[in-house]
Amino acid sequence: LVSVFLTGAFIVVVVFFAVVLTLVVVLFTKERTYEIGVLLSLGESKFKLLLQFFSELLIIGVIAFGISIFSGNVIAQKMADSLLANEATVTETSKTMPSNGPGGQDFGGKGGPGGQGTSKVETIDTIDVNVTAKDLAKLAGLGVVIIFFSTALTSVSIMRYKPKDILTSRD
Repeated sequence: LVSVFLTGAFIVVVVFFAVVLTLVVVLFTKERTYEIGVLLSLGESKFKLLLQFFSELLIIGVIAFGISIFSGNVIAQKMADSLLANEATVTETSKTMPSNGPGGQDFGGKGGPGGQGTSKVETIDTIDVNVTAKDLAKLAGLGVVIIFFSTALTSVSIMRYKPKDILTSRD
């Protein structure tokens, strides 16, 4: 159940990231429409312009990914420690509560009317959060794919125009 929830949450985050990145690239491309027109009129190929946009986003992505590797581990460890501390508090609170059953009946602390004893549950004292190189490679690959598709999707609208059309319709 937790695995399904985490997978769903991961997919939602990836889709959200892709949509936000695509919208940012759309704004970025619209701001540079005139520059694109000038470069096209000077003979630059459309492929080279797309490669330039992709390279710019990839450089930004690499820097952001590098920062997130270190900050993500620190934040994840702090969240895990916080969750563990919260769970320990909840467990301690439930141990100090009276063990009377419904209607005030005391089951004698033997697990209820059947007389079974309580089972010992192993408690977790620490959680070690670590990300493997394989995980990082998967995330980096996913980031590159998202950057590629967001660049391609937003550049289609600009690349269909001729340089003369772009330069004459300057806003």
